Amino acid sequence: IGNSFKQYIEEEQSKLLENSCKIIVETTGAINGAWKQVGFSNYDVILHVAAIVHQKEDKSKKQLYIDINKKFPVEVAKKAKQAGVKQFIFLSTMAVYGEVEGAITETTPLKPVTMYGKSKLAAENQLQKLASKQFKVVIVRPPMVYGENCPGNYTRLKKLAKFLPIFPDIHNKRSMISIENLSHCIMLLIQKESKGIICPRDKEPVKTTDLFVNLRKEMGKKTWTTKIFNRFVMRVKEKFGSLNKLFGSCYYELKEEIVLSFFDSTTH
Repeated sequence: IGNSFKQYIEEEQSKLLENSCKIIVETTGAINGAWKQVGFSNYDVILHVAAIVHQKEDKSKKQLYIDINKKFPVEVAKKAKQAGVKQFIFLSTMAVYGEVEGAITETTPLKPVTMYGKSKLAAENQLQKLASKQFKVVIVRPPMVYGENCPGNYTRLKKLAKFLPIFPDIHNKRSMISIENLSHCIMLLIQKESKGIICPRDKEPVKTTDLFVNLRKEMGKKTWTTKIFNRFVMRVKEKFGSLNKLFGSCYYELKEEIVLSFFDSTTH
C-alpha cells in the first residue's frame, strides 16, 4: 500500500500546474531499525503502513503482533510528535470490528477476534492519546483492498478464478476499496489536514459472486453460477474464517461524510 500510494501521488502530481501545492513522498524501511536513522523534522506527515498481516495466526506469533502492530507505530508516532510533524496517518483495518455479519454502523462495537485486529485496535487506542491540536492523528480502517499486486483474500480469489469454472451464487454484500481509491483517500486526508477515524470504501458494496465472474471475464473465461451449493456453504461458512470472508456480508453503512468525504471526522 505504501509503494502504491507513492506511485499514485507521483502520477497525480505530474498532472498539476507548476504553482500547485505538491506532495513529495519519501519512504523508509521498518526492518532492522532503518527508520531510526531518518530525521522526521523535515516532514509534515508520517504515513505508517508497516504491519504483520496476511499470515496464519498461532500463539507463537502473539508477541510479534504486539511488537510490530501495536508498539512499533506508537514508537514512530512519538518520534514524529517530538520532531514537530503535523499529522500522523495510521493504516488500521476493518478487522477491529471483529466478525460482523451485516452492516457496520456508528454504534457497532469494537470486538476484534484475531491477533491482527486486536493489535491494530490496541495501537489505535495508544495513538489517539498522542493526538493534539498540533499533532493530528488519523486512523484509517479500510476493508479488503483490491488491485494489482494486492495480497490477501483478493489475490486468493483471483488465483481460484483461474481454474474454477463453477461458483456458488450467493447474495452477500462486502465493502471493498480499490488501491487507487485508498491512495486518493489518503491524499485527501493530507491535503485537508484531517484528523479522527476514517472508514473508506468504494461507493457500493460488492457481491462476491459478481467479483468472481468479473475476474474470470477479464481472463477471457466464462463462469457457471449455481445455487445448488448455497445451503451447504451457508452452513459451514461460520466454521471457516476464509469461507465467511468470501460469502458472509460485512459492509460499512456509515454517515456519508465519514465514509466518502474523509474530512475532519472525530468519530467512527
